[in-house]
Amino acid sequence: MNFAKRWNARTMVKGLRAISDFEWEFQMGHLNRTLAPEMETVYVMAGPNYSFVSSSGVKEIASYGGDIAEFVPPAVARRCREVFGADGNGVAK
Repeated sequence: MNFAKRWNARTMVKGLRAISDFEWEFQMGHLNRTLAPEMETVYVMAGPNYSFVSSSGVKEIASYGGDIAEFVPPAVARRCREVFGADGNGVAK
């Protein structure tokens, strides 16, 4: 919420992959509404081809030098190569 407020955001968009995401986001939505009642949260369901993708899974693949291009936008893939290196040494720089 602090980050959103700093940028004068009024809406937060969050992706949901599965029921377990909904349960967590439902709790967070209520907490966020208490902290910032002026902030609106919009939830978007992931398409079936992305429902299994998680940030931790993508980071693990990237950390070992795997290709994550089909899971993330080009800018994210580039940044992961910068952070983890193209050699896949498994250690963030």
